[in-house]
Amino acid sequence: MTLPLDVGDCLSRALPNGSVEEFLVDDPGFQNGFGPIPARFLVTYRKRSAALEQGPLPDTKTYKPGQLHAEIEKVSGSLFRDGHYKPAALEAYIRVINEVRGRSGLALDGDPLMSQAFGCDNRLPVIQFNELETDADRDEQKAFSSCIRELSAFGTPKLTATALQ
Repeated sequence: MTLPLDVGDCLSRALPNGSVEEFLVDDPGFQNGFGPIPARFLVTYRKRSAALEQGPLPDTKTYKPGQLHAEIEKVSGSLFRDGHYKPAALEAYIRVINEVRGRSGLALDGDPLMSQAFGCDNRLPVIQFNELETDADRDEQKAFSSCIRELSAFGTPKLTATALQ
């Protein structure tokens, strides 16, 4: 599911006194459902006047690999420590896939998701691990995208749509 809303879009709200407030979208914030929790949008925005003074936000599509570690710990850390390795790995896998979907805005799964998100097959990546300015940067992007594409080969759409109960 996608919302016809993107970073930088302007939202307007008419106030009872007749004036209009304008807001700029920083993040549409789509979150996939989890078990009985339905999918939802948590839009992050700023008042337009403040946003114009502050300037653009940093590019949220440039991703540093360590950012996901805390999220993996939340969904699978206790399972792993209790010796439930297979469920821990599955929950971590599902969290990674959902993170890629959320950051990329792509409603895909498995290899097609990873290929488009990380720029495989000579595509421009939607999610970058660095600025891609040097050969070393581009090599690093290829290495990370290869690792993540290999991870996606172990899952199926059914697995990523359903978390363990």
